[in-house]
Amino acid sequence: MLPFASFCNDKFADDPATIQYAYDNVNSILISRGFKKAAEFNEELKRLKQDNPAKNIEELYPLLIKWCKQQ
Repeated sequence: MLPFASFCNDKFADDPATIQYAYDNVNSILISRGFKKAAEFNEELKRLKQDNPAKNIEELYPLLIKWCKQQ
């Protein structure tokens, strides 16, 4: 979940169809540019944010980097 997707998640919290559209669109663009695990990366970031709602995205980076190392 890139910052744009995170923004959509916050802005359109009551509209899951729009959120899913944004995720799918961002993921498809990134995958077409060679980032084969874009969807998995964004799902992990989304999960981390849900599990740690008080942390901002910068505070989640160490956890995300740890996840990346395991891939």
